Amino acid sequence: VIRCDTTFYCPPGTSCCKGLTGKWGCCPFPLGTCCADGQHCCEYGYTCDSSFKCRKGYSQIPSGLRDDAKQD
Repeated sequence: VIRCDTTFYCPPGTSCCKGLTGKWGCCPFPLGTCCADGQHCCEYGYTCDSSFKCRKGYSQIPSGLRDDAKQD
C-alpha cells in the first residue's frame, strides 16, 4: 500500500498525485510524475506535455489517467 497521507492510500505499484482541488488520486505507474492538470500522470523519467502525452527525449507515450485514492 502506498500512503498519500494519514487518511488516503493507493494500491501497490501506483503513485499518489494530488488533483487541482487538493483531492488525492492514484497514478497507475510506480514513482509516477503528476501532470499539472491534476488528472494525468507519466511513467518515471517522463515529463507531461500540454497534449496529455509523456515525453522523454524523442520518445513519446500516452499519459495515464489517475483514479481516486482509497480512504481508511
